[in-house]
Amino acid sequence: MDADIFNRCLISDEVASQYETLCRERGMANDPDRLTHISIMETLKEIGFTEKEIREYMGFVLDGGRWNDRLRMLGRRRNDLLDSVHREEEQISRIDYLKFKLESRRKASPSGREEVVG
Repeated sequence: MDADIFNRCLISDEVASQYETLCRERGMANDPDRLTHISIMETLKEIGFTEKEIREYMGFVLDGGRWNDRLRMLGRRRNDLLDSVHREEEQISRIDYLKFKLESRRKASPSGREEVVG
């Protein structure tokens, strides 16, 4: 039955397996919030949470709240993503600088010959 739900909802095999393991470990034979929990797990996977982080987060969910712990985890992931974005922005800026210098030298070259430039 769950396999049919996983397929219809386009749930990854990895998340389906994690969910089934979570249910077995917690003795949740009939999870009334199954679709909500699976959706949360899939979202966490998509935003880059590790399997360990997903298990930790879902533990907080299933323990009935732990809002601050969940917010802390989400905030930490958001900050990690922002750091990555900033590093990539810096790389793009460096590429743009090299392109600018190259274009400037190409236009200024009287012979039209290529010169050694970054």
